[in-house]
Amino acid sequence: MRKKIKPSFEDMEKFVNAPASPRENTIKNEADLPNKRIGRPKINKYETDVKLTLSLPKNIHKSLKLKAVDLERPMAELIVTAVKEYLKI
Repeated sequence: MRKKIKPSFEDMEKFVNAPASPRENTIKNEADLPNKRIGRPKINKYETDVKLTLSLPKNIHKSLKLKAVDLERPMAELIVTAVKEYLKI
């Protein structure tokens, strides 16, 4: 049977005052935070529009992806262009 060790007040104080995450060690105040969002940057011009999720058959997705590579344009831009042409906007 293990003997329980009672932590000292100093040990408990270190635990309570410890930072919640390792990032808190590097950020001293709010001014040190970057202003832009962290993550993958948006490269299409429709980034402020409503998001839509499509379920495409694999062969259509592959064809669309290859066409986007050939034209050096994002897949989203090709889809929006096709929808605009279909709707005659």
